[in-house]
Amino acid sequence: MANDVFLDTSFIVSLFNNKDSNHSKALLLQTTVLSEVEHRYISSFVYAEYATILSQRLGKEEFVKYQKFFQAWVQELFIDAHLHGITKKYFETLKNKDISFVDASSILAMKKYKIKHIVTFGKHFGELERKFGVKIIC
Repeated sequence: MANDVFLDTSFIVSLFNNKDSNHSKALLLQTTVLSEVEHRYISSFVYAEYATILSQRLGKEEFVKYQKFFQAWVQELFIDAHLHGITKKYFETLKNKDISFVDASSILAMKKYKIKHIVTFGKHFGELERKFGVKIIC
């Protein structure tokens, strides 16, 4: 198994939202594959995305409860001004409308920090997998 993995918003939302269609799969990944990984990463943009989604779907109190556990389990990579600028340029070149700005920033952060594996339920990452040579875990 990889030592370093990046966690996408789709996985995180599925992990904490028991009404999500991928919830059981996310729990299984967490207790099997991800328990053996040395470093689990998110970006500051992924945090903004999942914090918004989960606080809206679960309520603020429930989100905060999960967040305390989760933040101890992951390392957050900050998208600085330079990487943000690179993401803007790259995002404008994308033809696939399903790849969000956050997804583009995630893949570029993975490239910058040499992270080769991403945990995601987002099907559109297949295109980025081929282009950037990352491996999808789902």
